[in-house]
Amino acid sequence: MKLTWLLLLLSSVACYAQPKAEVDSHQIPDAVVPPTSATHPLGILTLRPNPNFRLRPLASPNLNFTVSSGNVWLPPVTAHYPVVEADRQYVSQFAWHEREYKFNPEDRPSRSMALMADGVIRHYQMGLSLPLAEDQDVELTVRAFSLDGGRPPWSLLTSDRFIEWFHSNVAGGEDPFARKHYGFDGAGIHFTDQRGNEIRMQAGELRLDGLDAAYHYYPRWSGLNARGIYLSLTGRMGLSTTRWNPSADLGLQGAVHYRVQPGPRSALSVAFSTGIVSQQLLTVASAVQFSDKPVRGSGALLLRYAVQTTNNRSFSAGAIVTREGSYYRRAGFDYAVLSGSRITTHWAMAIAHLYEPRMAGNLFAAYAAGRISLSVYLREDILAANAPDLQVGTGLQIGL
Repeated sequence: MKLTWLLLLLSSVACYAQPKAEVDSHQIPDAVVPPTSATHPLGILTLRPNPNFRLRPLASPNLNFTVSSGNVWLPPVTAHYPVVEADRQYVSQFAWHEREYKFNPEDRPSRSMALMADGVIRHYQMGLSLPLAEDQDVELTVRAFSLDGGRPPWSLLTSDRFIEWFHSNVAGGEDPFARKHYGFDGAGIHFTDQRGNEIRMQAGELRLDGLDAAYHYYPRWSGLNARGIYLSLTGRMGLSTTRWNPSADLGLQGAVHYRVQPGPRSALSVAFSTGIVSQQLLTVASAVQFSDKPVRGSGALLLRYAVQTTNNRSFSAGAIVTREGSYYRRAGFDYAVLSGSRITTHWAMAIAHLYEPRMAGNLFAAYAAGRISLSVYLREDILAANAPDLQVGTGLQIGL
């Protein structure tokens, strides 16, 4: 709703704006922004749209490949949810870390949910983008994932050893999340929903995850474009193919992009994107329920600087801050009874983080030469949920 009002406001501004010299958007090519969605142990199983920060449709078809690697560390935690309302009221009066001593799930009716995740999740995306018209294009993407222990040299920044070296010597303290206590280089994911459906993955897992289709529309409003303001609207559909989540998802997104040219060969951009996803819109009864929210929202803020060099080459760098809605409604945590090994103060994060929004900071850089673009990025979890902690990725885009 807020996005709708914003678009209407910008449309009104365009109608009354005095014409100015339009920013020469064709002089500086659209800078590549790699997809930076988190390699979350549950999120990889469904559609999670990346923001579209392009100003215009692609001039020709292109292929794109992206590989992302994220270190996930969530020690095992079980949550019990009292069924009787009186029991819920009783446990809710205690702090969450005290409820385990106030409620016995073996004596009172309850449902349970459990999660543990350890290892490096690698997410692979291969896409084909096709221009439809001067203001439209479509994108088709195949996604897959794998799970491993993250041993060097295949994992450098995302290995357990590097992350704990950083904590011990730079910031974070000695073993703040008990990685050393449990041991390095482990790999496994186990999730049980409140209906008893399970997800089990182990080291060496490699699976085709799903197929996504996106339609992008770029309205051309001369009053706004003359002031360096561009809009885009996106509709998405995802088909998830794993046995744990055979389902169809739908999403809608909108983006507002402001761009200025400090010089004849440079461009500075600020953009905001927001969207919603209806996950498991169509599914089967045996599908794992990894969210109790019919719709989840997300947002992203972009700052980017691009420079065009000679011989049709360009370089860009920037930062993206992303926010993703929680997997579960906060009200459910008010009476959740958590149990697990209390090694550190973060012992309950595996379940607790599912009730909180997720935020991350991303740094990226891209280089384009002719029809080929290469991008890299680094993503760091802001809220210390470790799902993932540190994530890196690289992308390749080839114009056809």
